This record gives sequence, structure tokens and C-alpha cells, in this order.
Amino acid sequence: MIFLYILLGLIALMILLLLVPIKVRLRVREDGALQVRAYASVIPVYTQPPKEKPFRVRDYTPRAMAKKEKKKARMLARQRKKVAKRTAKKPQAPVKKPTLTLKQKVAKLTDTLSLITSLIDALHERLFRSTHIHVHRLAIRIGTDDAAKTALLYGVICPAAELLLEALHHSANLHLHHPEQMSVQPDFVNNTFHIELDIRLQMRVVHALSLGLRALIHIISHKQSRHVQGAAHRLPNTPGLPPSQTT
Repeated sequence: MIFLYILLGLIALMILLLLVPIKVRLRVREDGALQVRAYASVIPVYTQPPKEKPFRVRDYTPRAMAKKEKKKARMLARQRKKVAKRTAKKPQAPVKKPTLTLKQKVAKLTDTLSLITSLIDALHERLFRSTHIHVHRLAIRIGTDDAAKTALLYGVICPAAELLLEALHHSANLHLHHPEQMSVQPDFVNNTFHIELDIRLQMRVVHALSLGLRALIHIISHKQSRHVQGAAHRLPNTPGLPPSQTT
């Protein structure tokens, strides 16, 4: 009886682990920095909308701007030192790669593209059904050196963003948490183009394993079919018959 309880407990634990959601948080800040964080949690975590910093004149004085520039220069110097240390610790030995002909490169590229398109065609519906997209913030500010170009880009990007969100809403599980944080605005003063993005992708472990297994089976079958086709092309012609009559 105790063994049965242990077995039932292990089965329940496995089911709970398969139902745990995997979350990927994607953030693009105003300065262009990209942050990607992947984690798994059972308890849902709700984030508050970011608070806008109040405008202060003292932050834009020449002294404050010079201090910001010095801070950026120090950060860049630290990053360069880290990159130099990594390259010094790991000397890369020259590796001679086999040179491919143009025909081989084209064949390899077409094979890769056919595999990618077949994967997308086979898995896109199941991927959209099993993925939850949580949009917390989407702010696009459009600015160029020409006011007419800015207005033209705004007229193109604004309806494109609306169509994209509408398509995702119908084809996937889309959740807009803070509609007031979604905006597309033209900028005729600063002439800057930047995007602020905060999106969380969520999928359960069982769905991820199912998609991975289906993708693996599809890749293996694709490679086997390509191998069979290549072997059929390499077969010699039947002796005594012209090439056009070979079966």
C-alpha cells in the first residue's frame, strides 16, 4: 500500500512539473538595451507599470550632462577591458574550413530554407495555440530629420502595429495588461526613433516538450527524405538503355 502511495505521489509530481509554465521576459528599454530573462514559476507574478521619472531641470545642466557622459565612458572602458581579457585568455587557433563551391553553397542554403519553411508550416498553429503572449508595454516614438518623412513613417507604422496586434489576438493567446502603455507617437522635435517593449511569453512544459518532439521527428524525416532523393539521383543508368528510358 505504501508503494502505491509513493507511485501516485510521483505521478502527481510529474503531472505538476509538466504543467509548470515556462516564461520568457523580453524588454527593450528607451536607450536601446535588450534584456531577456527565462524562468519557470507556478505562482503568477504581476508587475506594475513603470513609473515615469519627473522632469528636473538640474538633470540637464552642463555639469549633469558632463557627469552622464563620463559615466558612459567609464562603462564602455570596463566593457572593452572585459572583452580584451576574454580574447587574451582564449587564443583562437586558425581553423581551416573546407571551401565549398557555389553550387554546394546554393544547395545547402536551399535545403536549410526548405527545412525552416516546412517546420513553420508544420508547427505554427500548435505553437500559437500553446503560447500566451502578455504585452505590458509597447511604445514606439518615430522621429527623423525630415518632418514629411516622419509623418509618412507614422502613417505606415501605426496601422501596421494595430494589424499585428489584431492578428496575434486572433491567432494566439494575446493579453494586453496595460492598454494605456500602448502608443505610437511621432516626434518632430528630437528626431529620434526608439522602441520601448516589455513582453512576456508563456508556455507550459508539456507543450514545449510536445513541440520539441514534433520538431525533432520532422527534422529527422526531412533529412531522411533528402538522403533518399540524393541516393536516387546518384543511381547509375541501366546498361543498354539511353538515359531518357532509365526507370
